[in-house]
Amino acid sequence: MPRSDNNAAYIASLTRDQRRELTAEARKAYREKLEREINPDGTLTPAEVRTELRIRRRAIMAEISRRGDEARRQKAAERERESAKEHLDEMAIIAAALDLIAS
Repeated sequence: MPRSDNNAAYIASLTRDQRRELTAEARKAYREKLEREINPDGTLTPAEVRTELRIRRRAIMAEISRRGDEARRQKAAERERESAKEHLDEMAIIAAALDLIAS
């Protein structure tokens, strides 16, 4: 669902506890999904499941961070390429003008 200005304003107006309550069901469902992936046959102890969940969440957050870093690097490289292209275009104009003056 695209985020509208009204939706963003509504979310921003909520307190931390209200946001947590709003997302509680989704967070619970996601946690249960991860638990099923980690312990499909139910052989791990609750402590082992908690440990594995912690490890999995950290790995997921690291991947999200890595993807964000990569996207920022790509955008910076694109800006650099665009800047270099503009600079070369300016140099070409100057070179053409100097050729006209020299001839």
